[in-house]
Amino acid sequence: MPDGVQDKDNGAAKLMSASKGAPVFDVGVVGAKAAQPHGKSRFTVAQVAGVHEFGSATVPKRSFIGAWFDENLTEITEFERKAAKLLLKGKITEEQYVNLVGSKCVSGIQKRIASNIGPPLKAATIKRKGSSVALINEGTLRSSITIRRVSK
Repeated sequence: MPDGVQDKDNGAAKLMSASKGAPVFDVGVVGAKAAQPHGKSRFTVAQVAGVHEFGSATVPKRSFIGAWFDENLTEITEFERKAAKLLLKGKITEEQYVNLVGSKCVSGIQKRIASNIGPPLKAATIKRKGSSVALINEGTLRSSITIRRVSK
């Protein structure tokens, strides 16, 4: 080091070391709930979720996961950053971190599903369901949004 220059670590080394083993988790229709039958249909919850999230030849796209993340990216990033600080300071455990951030995402996605994502349902669909609210028949899809820890 040149004379008069000090190398002071303000926690970057700890942050870099800790982030290599940071908990990783999925949020959405994942795990055991994804494989369950969707109501009385022959499809799993994951299959129904995929059709609605991405659309199909006969079902319009009503993104409830990707669109929620896109719309809330700044807020969720800030929330996650604050939770990560608590984790690094030892104020919360990894499990608490996953549950804290994951639960915020689950709640947001569930609220988006309940918001009646457009486009509006066709008249025949409304008649069959008895409701004009898209994505909700019995609440199976909405209640299947969950957290799954992937690593550590």
